[in-house]
Amino acid sequence: MGADEIALQWAVWREQVDDAAFPAPGGPAPAADGAGESAGDDVKDGDGDARTGGNEDARTGEEEDARRDGQPRHGGIRRVLAEARAYVDSPPPLGRVRSSFAPGGARTLRADGPGWSLVARTDDIAFVLLDDEPGEVLPVGRGPELPGLLEALDQMAVRPL
Repeated sequence: MGADEIALQWAVWREQVDDAAFPAPGGPAPAADGAGESAGDDVKDGDGDARTGGNEDARTGEEEDARRDGQPRHGGIRRVLAEARAYVDSPPPLGRVRSSFAPGGARTLRADGPGWSLVARTDDIAFVLLDDEPGEVLPVGRGPELPGLLEALDQMAVRPL
């Protein structure tokens, strides 16, 4: 239900994420203090309560390396993006990927998998929700790969009549 809320109130959720929180392609590496991440920044839930999108104390060496190369540091986000990419090669059950109209000619995408949901706009960022982190909303910046993934998911998605 959280992903449905985000999809319905995209503008409200989107305004809570500062674009400076995402590393620019070809730009400097994210700061060591966590600024400039594509996941793990504070996002407010629908009630205005701050929800932190990552556990800073639980980082592994692999996550530190991922931060330096501009990839999402959060293992759950990396897993969701990998599973969503796998949907392009091996389509999931009907209804796991859905596409609906969005302002400006864009599409709002919803994709679900075991233990996760993804909400995105084809012209913007994505949000990831993980069942094992209830109440957390993890933003994912566009980066170089997200636009192509969202386009491919949109092409295979179930669309409303």
